[in-house]
Amino acid sequence: MPHALHAPHAPGNVLIRTAIEDENHLEVVLLRCGLCHEVDPETVSDLRALTRLLRQGASPQEIGRLILTRVHGRSGGRVDEVHDKDGFFASVADLLGKSKCVTPPLRGALLLHRFLETLQKHRLLASEAHMQVATSAAATNAVCCRLDPFSNGGLYEALLEVEKASESKSK
Repeated sequence: MPHALHAPHAPGNVLIRTAIEDENHLEVVLLRCGLCHEVDPETVSDLRALTRLLRQGASPQEIGRLILTRVHGRSGGRVDEVHDKDGFFASVADLLGKSKCVTPPLRGALLLHRFLETLQKHRLLASEAHMQVATSAAATNAVCCRLDPFSNGGLYEALLEVEKASESKSK
């Protein structure tokens, strides 16, 4: 599967070992792959667009517009149905830590929870595919935090790697 989500996420389902082809590197082996799900190309494109904007340091309005068109729009929602559009952009700024209130780095599950609250508050829709990717990312972040409690789980760094990989494939 070229683009897949893996579950269940738990430290016992992740094996880190010396790479077979190069003893100087480690490789990650996912165990119990019975709950894999292929991600459709449109959702992968949406994730790449989001990571591109994050990497470029885009404004909350730019990221908010992407959510409105790619998440809400693909789910059958219309922009004129959004409750308090300016408030939505302010909520996106809060999620990104770009507002006047100081926000500590968020763990994946808390970020997902706050994002879902934002969607509900502003009456935005999200497709099943988007929710599966978001939930998988939050769960993966939790596993990474348990494997290395001194890290932030590498969620942001992982998103940037998705973007870098897509750039290298397009060249």
